[in-house]
Amino acid sequence: MSLRPAAQGPIFKAWRRLSIPRAKDFTADVQYELQNRAEVVRRLVRIAGNQEKAAPGGSSNPTLTFRMSMPTFARIGAGQMNPVTAMLERCPEVDGDIKKLFQFTGMFADR
Repeated sequence: MSLRPAAQGPIFKAWRRLSIPRAKDFTADVQYELQNRAEVVRRLVRIAGNQEKAAPGGSSNPTLTFRMSMPTFARIGAGQMNPVTAMLERCPEVDGDIKKLFQFTGMFADR
């Protein structure tokens, strides 16, 4: 699956619909590294309470980093795959602050 940056926007919006309303006191820099054939697409999402800002690129010190294939990311964003189940099945590789990871996954718990 090859998605141009313009096509990635709707997928990130779907993710935000799932998580941001539940963010409340959550603050983190969440980096996504999405494998797209031979390239890795990086996107940084800064979350502070119910506000978020997404931008292409990465961070030198993200709170959490999720690495997964673009198709897996698209399925989660489309609601075809539960994000918590995907993490338990190690679909995305996750690095970072374990406490923040538990808070982050809690935002998706009943999805």
